[in-house]
Amino acid sequence: GKRDGFAYFLTDIHGWYALCWDIMKKCKGETQTSLNGNSTLAELIIAYAPKSENDTEAYIVNVERLSGYHRDTKLYSLLM
Repeated sequence: GKRDGFAYFLTDIHGWYALCWDIMKKCKGETQTSLNGNSTLAELIIAYAPKSENDTEAYIVNVERLSGYHRDTKLYSLLM
């Protein structure tokens, strides 16, 4: 469903699977974004959490810290 214009999931696991599916589609270049497998984690976050709505740099730093991935990690490598 949607809440306030954003996707909403009944459980965390449903949200997690949706996120994984979305990243896979972006890796294949099959979304409305210009992202593909050679796009970086930072580019994904910029598309996902734009500066108009978020502190994007802080978001990137937090994802790097929590995931262990660097902002320049290519999206295709997240699916391996």
